[in-house]
Amino acid sequence: MSSSKKVFTREEWEKKLNDVKIRKEDMNKLVMNFLVTEGYVEAAEKFRMESGTEPDIDLATITDRMAVKKAVQCGNVEDAIEKVNDLNPEGLSPEYAVAKAQMLTGAEISDLSEAYNRLALL
Repeated sequence: MSSSKKVFTREEWEKKLNDVKIRKEDMNKLVMNFLVTEGYVEAAEKFRMESGTEPDIDLATITDRMAVKKAVQCGNVEDAIEKVNDLNPEGLSPEYAVAKAQMLTGAEISDLSEAYNRLALL
């Protein structure tokens, strides 16, 4: 079974790009999502004020969320669990959130089957 890829010239590609219409609201949401996801709190707040685009989460929680993410990425599981407990003592199990994050990042997990086993036990 052979598959062939369509090859576009630069001119064809640029024409296709020019034909695409992106609404300003959609672009603003994309920018806001990037700022929030990457942890740029001040920039997200200024962008919210200038564009009127509301983020999907409370901007006040971004710094705390980034601290959890950093702890997981650095392999500091206990610190991450403590931070999740502080942020959401009544929500989902922090162990579940950390295990899921570990699975996605590979932090302190020797292989994916171990990550899936951890998730199954929660």
